[in-house]
Amino acid sequence: MIPCSPRLTLRKVRASSATTPTFARLQLLGAPLAAVTRGGGGAILRSARTELAVSAMPTQVVDTIGAGDSFMSALIAGLHDLGGAAVRAAALTVSRRGARPPSLAGLAASD
Repeated sequence: MIPCSPRLTLRKVRASSATTPTFARLQLLGAPLAAVTRGGGGAILRSARTELAVSAMPTQVVDTIGAGDSFMSALIAGLHDLGGAAVRAAALTVSRRGARPPSLAGLAASD
């Protein structure tokens, strides 16, 4: 397991995961990335070789309608932002000699 931030954990896929049947079905349908929300248990994103567990944010629940739609919208927007950041990082790296990827500050300044 690799801690990424206080709420994120990157870990290898374990066959004993309670969500394994769900992910297996999604992968059989051809999904390269699957996300399963678990309410107060957070969410799990999984590809063929990696699983990312995200803890739920403490909150006072009033109404859960729209939570899944909000989750997916933010996930798609985040993947778009991540893709853009990855492209910028590669462009900055190849613009100079040696394998020197940009710092987070340098990446943010390239926006």
